[in-house]
Amino acid sequence: MNEQSFQPPPPPLTYQQPVVKYAGFWKRFAAILIDKLIIAVASLIILLPFIAMIGISAFITARDVENIGFLFSMVIVYILAALMIVIAEWLYFAIMESQRGATIGKMVLNIVVTDLQGHRITFGRA
Repeated sequence: MNEQSFQPPPPPLTYQQPVVKYAGFWKRFAAILIDKLIIAVASLIILLPFIAMIGISAFITARDVENIGFLFSMVIVYILAALMIVIAEWLYFAIMESQRGATIGKMVLNIVVTDLQGHRITFGRA
């Protein structure tokens, strides 16, 4: 006797999309607060010497031309330092989100930044 057993073909492999749970407003708000706190502390460390020099320069009499030039140069340096902090903040978010998938604040709250397919975003996209 020749016995043949009929087995149905296996079900086709289907791609299951991962379950995506978007972070809510308050979770994102807390993450940005953490990131801004980190950036503010770093900025304060960088800018504190310039702020002190400008404050000391303000007490110098306005009659001395050299001191006015010093005060002017300190203000320019302060503006340049503030501009560099803005660029550093932009780089912080772009590099962290493209390389790690999240900033430090987002890592603390388990938020991951991805594209629509679930892959890490590129530096240009970040």
